[in-house]
Amino acid sequence: MVYSNKIFRLAEREISPDEELGLAIDLGSTTVGAFLTSLKDGTVVRGSAVLNQQTVFGADVISRLQVADEERDRLASLAVASICEAIHGLKLSKSRQGQVRKVVVVGNTAMHHLLLRLPVTTLRVLPFQPLSTEPREDHSGLLDSCTVGNPSVLIPPLIGGFVGSDALACLLYFGFDQAPLPKLPSIWVQTVK
Repeated sequence: MVYSNKIFRLAEREISPDEELGLAIDLGSTTVGAFLTSLKDGTVVRGSAVLNQQTVFGADVISRLQVADEERDRLASLAVASICEAIHGLKLSKSRQGQVRKVVVVGNTAMHHLLLRLPVTTLRVLPFQPLSTEPREDHSGLLDSCTVGNPSVLIPPLIGGFVGSDALACLLYFGFDQAPLPKLPSIWVQTVK
């Protein structure tokens, strides 16, 4: 198991047995994170991170894209296995697993295409564009091997190029969709000072 330095706020309250829960999955090139969240208020209850098993084909995304035509099914299977390993790392009881109603999987454009077994030819050449940026709203069967009760599985849209749904999730988390004016993230402002 890989230990992560990801920081998240833990729930400061008990989760009731009838509360609906969600799983937020970050399918990273190196690390795959799974976070159990309350659908009631978005609080992160628990987190787990593991090594992305696709690294057997190389630590960098380019190496994986180069073998994707021949190894498409294996790369997708390794992505699912990594997600399942991260979910198992949450150490959820069967009853808690049964409370999970939604799963959202985000990642960069390459991870998105490899998970969904999409051709990556357009990602390997200029202008490095995805085959599709559309959201995938009904992938309930994708994680059957490691979820209980058939929760809905959503894969959000990509922004484009190598800017994936992981970046989109960050923008939404920090409220960029609610900003009345264009804004620069405070971390960038602090860096520039």
